[in-house]
Amino acid sequence: MSTTRARTRLVVECAAVVLACACVLSANVREQDRGPLTDRPTTSFLRVGFVDAVFGEVNHNDARAALKAWSQRVIAAAGLAFEGDVKLFGDSAALKAAVDAGAIDIIVIETAEYLRVFTQTSRRDWILAAERRGTPFESFVLLTRVDSGIRQFKDLRGRDVLVVGNALGGLVGSWLDVLTGKEGDRIAAEFFGVINKRTQVSKAVLPVFFRQAAACVVTRAAYQTMCELNPQLGHQLRIVAESAPVVTGIACLVRHYDPKVQDRIEQAVLNLNVSPGGQQVMTLFQFDKLVRQPPTCLDSARSLLEEQSRQYVRLKRAAPGAGVAK
Repeated sequence: MSTTRARTRLVVECAAVVLACACVLSANVREQDRGPLTDRPTTSFLRVGFVDAVFGEVNHNDARAALKAWSQRVIAAAGLAFEGDVKLFGDSAALKAAVDAGAIDIIVIETAEYLRVFTQTSRRDWILAAERRGTPFESFVLLTRVDSGIRQFKDLRGRDVLVVGNALGGLVGSWLDVLTGKEGDRIAAEFFGVINKRTQVSKAVLPVFFRQAAACVVTRAAYQTMCELNPQLGHQLRIVAESAPVVTGIACLVRHYDPKVQDRIEQAVLNLNVSPGGQQVMTLFQFDKLVRQPPTCLDSARSLLEEQSRQYVRLKRAAPGAGVAK
């Protein structure tokens, strides 16, 4: 599965939220017999914002146009007079500025950026994640060949490693920093030879299989999928290290709605998997359904970032010359 597809899963979560919320809010406006709503939206748009890095290698304009066209087709087919608006931002700081200005209702973002920037802004009681293989959690695995002579993580010092996606950003970068910190290096870039980015899982795993690279980092789910397609991979590769399970990305409400509105939004989102259109999209992008999660679902990711920070400070203090006045 390509990095583009893996990252686009977050975009699909965004689309699902846009559609479900648009349907519910449109119904709220049209069905007066259900009682008054004290916090009806003042616009016909439900504004969803995310950082454009979520799209990975996909052309951003093409992805945005396709997402809007898909959402509008579904809304039109349902006979609804409502439109979802998708807004892209260059970085999480720009997205936060828009949230603070009241210009965004829902954010779709990688967990690491959410924890660094948005924990005090968003509704922490309304978090959605994509479930795959029965869980919203994913773990990262570090793979080598069984006959490579690499038996433990420290054997990879100075060796090149292939990483799917952003080679140093996000939770995978934090996990690698924690591993290398235990070997006395502050960051992964100081431990490995070269960290090479790959845009597809196959382009990270197969070079290791064919002895063209020493190691690679992918998600366990992606590795399992490749092993199902080619069982020889499971026989010839070994997992040297594995992260704790983490939620890698979420959709989160940043606007306060009337409880009646919020309940209808939630039910529409959680029932996405029962519609033929929803099932088709989820099959295409390889997730099973959207699930509401408690704030504690982010605890393992938060612990990883905190450990990375503590370790960095500890190693910085232990470095030669640390604390010496200049």
